[in-house]
Amino acid sequence: MRRPEKIIIEASDEKGNKFRLKAEGFLSRVIQHEYDHLDGIEFTKKITDMRKIMSLEEYKKMSALKT
Repeated sequence: MRRPEKIIIEASDEKGNKFRLKAEGFLSRVIQHEYDHLDGIEFTKKITDMRKIMSLEEYKKMSALKT
């Protein structure tokens, strides 16, 4: 599942003042990743293809352990 490239969040600062933040690109991904943590979701639960997050050599080692 692909994450949106652009997001708008509503949050509160340390003094309780509400604000909106528009984010895109890398910042958008980071915010969405951290939001997942607040929902108890670890990034490993979202991985659909392990080859996309590790080198081919690491993938082969992991695959060899499964057989």
